[in-house]
Amino acid sequence: MVAVILSGGKSRRMGRDKAQLQFAGKPALQILVERYSGYFDVYVGVDVPGRFLLYGAGEVVDEYTGQGPMAGLHAAFAQTGADKIFLTAVDLLHGDPTLAIKMMKSVGFGSDACIIKRPQGIEPMFGAYSRSCFEPAEKLLENGENKIKILLDSLKVKYLSQDELKKWDLDDILFNMNYPDDYKTVLGNIGCAEKN
Repeated sequence: MVAVILSGGKSRRMGRDKAQLQFAGKPALQILVERYSGYFDVYVGVDVPGRFLLYGAGEVVDEYTGQGPMAGLHAAFAQTGADKIFLTAVDLLHGDPTLAIKMMKSVGFGSDACIIKRPQGIEPMFGAYSRSCFEPAEKLLENGENKIKILLDSLKVKYLSQDELKKWDLDDILFNMNYPDDYKTVLGNIGCAEKN
């Protein structure tokens, strides 16, 4: 199974590169590569080749530069040859590979993708995608459209609700580090965990 960690774009809201944010002496990207490597063949999605130390992961490079996460999904299918891809983002530091595996198992049996849907919305950046997504994504990108939500609207999607996933703490797993205060929150939580 293949997992692709999107390394993020310009990180304007954070003010610095999210992939390099430090947690207990390790950058966020390294933490995620190591975590997912126990379960998946891991790749890092980048906009520029050689941008990061990959910590043993492979690299997929955007073919549609500046087009955000959908360009990363497209590149992942174009360059890995995988039938299914688990897509996640470097700012989802608490992503859980066991939940990712459950989602991967839901793809390919009448569904093109598996996404978590909560009252506050969907989380396409922690989702499982089938190769059937590749051509629709490419057509949208060729037309200058890069919103994954539009892609999902054109697909058969298996949506998982909170009630189906009570085993997992979704508030933690899907916590996005977008702003400096989010980074401080995660640092504080890690600090508390280390003291216990």
